[in-house]
Amino acid sequence: MKPANININDARLKADIRRVFASKRNVCPDVEDELTSFWNGLNHRRSRTMAMRVALAAIAVAAAILAFVFIPNRSSQAVRHSNIALFTTPADNRLSITGNVNGRKAMAMSDVTVKGNMITVSDRAKTNLQNIVKTPSGEFYTVTLPDGTTVKLNARSEFHFPTHFASDVREVYLKGEAYFNVHHDPAHPFIVKTDRLEAKALGTSFNVRAYASERTSVTLVEGKLEVTCGQGKSVMLRPDEQAAMTADGQMTTSSTDTYQYTEWQNGVFYFDDVPLSDILKELGRWYNVSVEVADKASLDERLHFVADRMSSVDEAIRNLNVIGHFTIVRKGNSIILK
Repeated sequence: MKPANININDARLKADIRRVFASKRNVCPDVEDELTSFWNGLNHRRSRTMAMRVALAAIAVAAAILAFVFIPNRSSQAVRHSNIALFTTPADNRLSITGNVNGRKAMAMSDVTVKGNMITVSDRAKTNLQNIVKTPSGEFYTVTLPDGTTVKLNARSEFHFPTHFASDVREVYLKGEAYFNVHHDPAHPFIVKTDRLEAKALGTSFNVRAYASERTSVTLVEGKLEVTCGQGKSVMLRPDEQAAMTADGQMTTSSTDTYQYTEWQNGVFYFDDVPLSDILKELGRWYNVSVEVADKASLDERLHFVADRMSSVDEAIRNLNVIGHFTIVRKGNSIILK
């Protein structure tokens, strides 16, 4: 008998069932045992809020599995072609901080300090360098700017900022992904520039995603945000709204669930109805592995996928293979979609 209030045909539920029990290959699991396994596996790496969400998801999955045990994969009829490179690991994979004086590169001065994964800019800086932070794979870094604004940088991101803000606006540049918690200062708007658009805030929390050759987006969590594209078109975002650039250079706005654009800060891969190509690129950036593709037909398959960033790349691959209609293998420092 189907459990109450559970739609077995829900694609997201099917994906979660496969992901949750993939590592155990348990056909008829004990509900309490599975919940205990979930809690023990967290190892205090996630926030308490995230832990509760995962536990609740486990309850739903464990209940549904009693009625929905096996989900068959359809056979893939994709034509095989020569592999294409979807993501290539960079030669340099370490944290880099440099300054720029009159157009010439120099090492960052003592006004910028690094302690663990925290980068702090002194609010009493004696020089006005334009600093550049480049983050490596597999790590987050938080930059505290002299005005009190905090910027959490995702892996493989590049962030430009001055040692101190000397003009009427606070202006920075981003290539990659970052979450901004802007210090409120109405007299000095905070502007984040990317190659395709810019966002202007007074006191706001928002996420900017601007990796090269990918969709650029700005997602507002709190406050008010003005987003302008290269053609000069501007929109004012409200909380839970997103502005994004389409492939043909047009800017669109839409309501969105901000959760999937901010959960990376808590050490979680969270993808909701996202193409496999985007997921593989994110795995490449985080784990510093190249991504090759033989089965290009599967790249557009949209998935709901959740995983712990602190787990191994092999575990991420295994869980992806269970929920999709494709095969991913690891070969040395590369993962291959076959």
